[in-house]
Amino acid sequence: ITTMIISAQSTPGTFRGIFNLEVYGESGEAKHSTALTIIVPNLDFSIKPETKTISKGESALYAITLIPSFNFTADATFTVTGLPEGASWEIVLPQNKLKLTNSIDLILKIDTTSKTQSGTYNLTVTVSGGGLKLQETITLIIR
Repeated sequence: ITTMIISAQSTPGTFRGIFNLEVYGESGEAKHSTALTIIVPNLDFSIKPETKTISKGESALYAITLIPSFNFTADATFTVTGLPEGASWEIVLPQNKLKLTNSIDLILKIDTTSKTQSGTYNLTVTVSGGGLKLQETITLIIR
C-alpha cells in the first residue's frame, strides 16, 4: 500500500480553482491509474466608485462586492488604511441582512467630522481570508 498526500497551502500565490489530476502507478506487471479532483477555494472583490468627493462632516459610501468561488468558506476580514485623522469606517449590510449567494454586496461607509482636514486621500481597502490578501485602492476627496 502506498499513500500519497496532496495539499494546497492557504498562502498568497497559491493557484486557486479546480484541478484534475491523474495518478499512475506501475510495479512489475501491475499497472493502475485513478483520477483525482482537487478544489482550492478563491475569493475576489471589487469596490466602486474609485473616487468619491464629500464635504467635511459627511459620509462617503462605496459599494463592495465579494465574489467567493470554489467553495470558499473562510472568514473575510477588512481593513482600511490611509484615512485622515478623525475619520472612521465600517462595513454596512444593505437592508441589515446578508444574502449568501454567489456574490455578496456590502457597503463601506467612511464617516468624517467637521474637524476632518480637507484633502485628497488614497485609501487601501484590504480583504484577508483563506490565505488570501486582496487589496484595492480608492480615493476620498474631502472639501
